[in-house]
Amino acid sequence: MNEFVNFGKRSVALPAGCKDLIDVLQQAKRYPASTLTIRSAEGLADVAKHLLRLLELGAKSWYLVITWHEMNYVQLMNEEAVLTALAVVHENTHREQAVRGVFGTAGLAPILDEAVAGLAVRVLGYPLPDGACSIEELVSDLLRTGYGLAENVRLKFGSWESDGS
Repeated sequence: MNEFVNFGKRSVALPAGCKDLIDVLQQAKRYPASTLTIRSAEGLADVAKHLLRLLELGAKSWYLVITWHEMNYVQLMNEEAVLTALAVVHENTHREQAVRGVFGTAGLAPILDEAVAGLAVRVLGYPLPDGACSIEELVSDLLRTGYGLAENVRLKFGSWESDGS
């Protein structure tokens, strides 16, 4: 037996709590990787359909990204029943004040307001109001008024879930 190898200890190449490869495989079965789902849609009418899963309460966290252009997007999050929105606004689109105005009209104050270093991008974070109807209305207003999107805009929806492990 080699004095430099202790077969009773975990290898440096394995995650914490795993002594051999079977431990890694069993851990992967217990905590499967989340899967990103991407769907495209024509028009703002599909937003409500995609919000349904976000509004379901459960043990897992759910994330929904709505994008239409490489410069701006909205990320909505349900993390342990706490609903928040991240509005990403590129300076070149001149939509920051309109986006802030939508949340202000809803009586919501930012919980995050940061410029991205080296980029002309601002990330604004807001809590979402209570109730599915209020959230649907706010997101629709955000896309229409805040970002100035037309009813027939082509949107992409990305979603994934996490169980927090």
